[in-house]
Amino acid sequence: MKSQPMRFTSLPLPLCGAVCVASLVACSGSIPEALRHEVAQRGDVAEDHSIDAMSRSDAVNNEFREALESLSKIRFGDLSGVQTALATTFSDAENVHGLIVRKSDRGVLGRTGLRNIELRAGAENSGAHVLLFSLEAPGAPFRGSEWSEAMPHPPDPDARGSKGYWTMQMNGRNVVLGLDEGETHIVQISISDR
Repeated sequence: MKSQPMRFTSLPLPLCGAVCVASLVACSGSIPEALRHEVAQRGDVAEDHSIDAMSRSDAVNNEFREALESLSKIRFGDLSGVQTALATTFSDAENVHGLIVRKSDRGVLGRTGLRNIELRAGAENSGAHVLLFSLEAPGAPFRGSEWSEAMPHPPDPDARGSKGYWTMQMNGRNVVLGLDEGETHIVQISISDR
């Protein structure tokens, strides 16, 4: 006996939906109580995800801070060491108003992208060195409680466009953390050995 191929009949889409809903309603009585309880607890999943996101944010902040601390330990007169730490290459030195200035468009600190990097020093590469850079948007998340040794400086209400910043000492260096308008992200950093 030769078998016949199965024939499928397409149902109109609204009817398919009704059949699916009817099947679920008919089977709902057979769902084990443990599974019902688990589904009812799914409201906690969003909260768990926000906790995971906060943990990831804390990890990113810790990693960024550790990278910043390592950078602050490097002698800024050691051009090769600074370039390696920031995964960048500086331009040739330019004399700008008596300062030796080296620039780079991009770099990386930890896993955070950097832009507009400048290393400034006195003439003959002597005196204090200042390293300035901006962080790629949105910047590094900032919570003042994680930088307990830093001192806040609120925006100047009399200066249009003024933004808050925090200052601190790190490995004997002056560090300035420039914040965004909402004071939720670090967007610029200045490190000087003055």
